[in-house]
Amino acid sequence: MLPDRYSVMWDWNSVNWGDTKNVTFSVLLRKLKKKTQWNSVPGCLHIPHRNCSIDPALVDIDKRYQVRVRAEIAQINFSFSDTITFTPKAPGEIALPIAVYVESIDGGVKIKITLPNTREYWDNALFDYILLLRTNSSIEERRSLYPNFYLYDLNPGENYCFKVKVSSYLTKTNDTFSPEKCFKVEAVGLDGRPYPENVTMEALNTNYMLKWDWDYSQHPNVTFSVENNSEIWPGKWNQVQGCENISRRNCDVSGIYIYGKYNFRVAASLDNNNRTLSRALRFNPEKDTVIGPPSNVSTELYGTKLHVNVLKVEAFHNDDLKNYCDWEYNLIYWKDSASDREEKTLNEKVGRFTIEVEASTTYCLTVRVVCQTHNRSGLFSETQCITTGADALPVWSAGIVIGVLLSVVLTAVLVYLCACPLKRYVKHIFYPTGKLPSSIESGMFDSRVKIPFVLQEEEPTDLCYIIRNSEHDEDSVQNRKYSLKESNTDSGNYSNEDETTGDNGLSIQRM
Repeated sequence: MLPDRYSVMWDWNSVNWGDTKNVTFSVLLRKLKKKTQWNSVPGCLHIPHRNCSIDPALVDIDKRYQVRVRAEIAQINFSFSDTITFTPKAPGEIALPIAVYVESIDGGVKIKITLPNTREYWDNALFDYILLLRTNSSIEERRSLYPNFYLYDLNPGENYCFKVKVSSYLTKTNDTFSPEKCFKVEAVGLDGRPYPENVTMEALNTNYMLKWDWDYSQHPNVTFSVENNSEIWPGKWNQVQGCENISRRNCDVSGIYIYGKYNFRVAASLDNNNRTLSRALRFNPEKDTVIGPPSNVSTELYGTKLHVNVLKVEAFHNDDLKNYCDWEYNLIYWKDSASDREEKTLNEKVGRFTIEVEASTTYCLTVRVVCQTHNRSGLFSETQCITTGADALPVWSAGIVIGVLLSVVLTAVLVYLCACPLKRYVKHIFYPTGKLPSSIESGMFDSRVKIPFVLQEEEPTDLCYIIRNSEHDEDSVQNRKYSLKESNTDSGNYSNEDETTGDNGLSIQRM
């Protein structure tokens, strides 16, 4: 609350003043910003004591002032104290609303707050106005930068009580609440005219669909128009583009800004231009939007490692919603067993997870996005299950097998590369491809030349048959075969003279 007065106190040193009994004091005050002339404070002019009070009505609570004290003798000789600066609204002291008004407006209630010495609009922006709204079953706090609250979403026919307090952005202080007041909301439809009911918002990712109920059996000839306003300008209702004079009971209002705060209501136009309004719906896209599930979750099994990759959710295509919070991917997995259903949770900034799994086991998993700082969470993806094989080997075992195979292949390659040059070397020594000189080659194969350690080619031989002839008895002829082999030193020439002789009756025929 505002103080009753501001007290000014000072000390007096009379060493340089001879006549201390006739000393009087005056308190002077001026605004600091404009540095106007000094003015004496009423009740603090030519006083003998060393304290005085300033009436709060003389100052503005948000302005800064300078104060000084003047010492006087016989109101002729005088001296001034040092100047001090002060703000009437000291820490912990803030003006309590002195007036709170409640009035009924088009489809709602307006609460207006007035402060002492209320000045221009920009001065009021220095305060944060807090409204505590209470019913028999609930208490709700609302805030505003302006000294007006527009309440369009109250339940028709219900009693509400409220109180207000004000906090300062400059001094970071809070005041106590004002006295409580109560009012009753005017019931909708008392005149018998129908109105749109159960207005709801389906907000998935950045798609916002406003829906409501209407009984067409009672009033089939009706059209609807959707209106909204922002809490920055709560007193002005605007038609939502594309939602004017429609016959359906829903409308897409996705064109709003994600960081705004809005009120939506539906106007029904009946016959004879009768117009009724629904109860307004408050909607904050930043907080009320439902984050959809990840649309693509893939799994890959490598040995005993299950890798899970998650693509971005559709809502994160909107940078405002993506940057609104420090999102994380939340993976929940479990063994698909009736006797053992222990869920485990993993959180990652990026959508990549690695799970250690067992052989011949079925694992199920689901993923969503969460925001720890704002206590937000999205919808879970569809549950996926994967069964590991019976011969699932750890990754390190598979690495050993692959390493052994690679070493065998490399060894075979090395042996082959080393054996080929060695084979060519041996063949070159023992089986040369070049020809010997003609002199050496002719000597090696000359039968008359004896070369040690060189096998000589065997000369061809003639086979002869010796036939003994008889003039008188040819039937008693006996054939004998002799193989005559000539000596290697023989020239190979035969004498024709001895081939036929008539004395011994032998004849030699070459075959």
